[in-house]
Amino acid sequence: MAGRPNGHDAVAATLAASAAFSPCSAAEIAAAADVCEVVRAKAGTLLAREGDRGARLIVLMDGRAHASHDGEPGHALATGDVFGSSALLEGAPFELSLVSDTDVATLVLDRHGLERLIDEAPSAARRIIRALSAHAAPRSAPGSRSV
Repeated sequence: MAGRPNGHDAVAATLAASAAFSPCSAAEIAAAADVCEVVRAKAGTLLAREGDRGARLIVLMDGRAHASHDGEPGHALATGDVFGSSALLEGAPFELSLVSDTDVATLVLDRHGLERLIDEAPSAARRIIRALSAHAAPRSAPGSRSV
């Protein structure tokens, strides 16, 4: 996928533009960017399966995807949208599946990356965990969709 975002600066810019990371400082964003992995996938790829224990957060860096429940298409995701906060923070299974609609670049923050962040930048880790928890909380309310 030539011309797609790449490198630490692009990762940090994607995180900084994401509503889930908006409470974080530039230094905290940079620390998170250090532990994220860029993963690319073709259109139609199953990025996360409903019910699987993923223990990872996915941030859409480039492209489009959609979440689905029981095979029924649902919420559309675009650049900066996050998926899997509960899977990362609580070890909960994915509540929805995530499928790429186009070729995508995603940022993946897995359990190992979060633990590394806690060890290397504990204040950044605390702020990021709080931000992700707050971002996920409204989606956990009755009648709302969790993404």
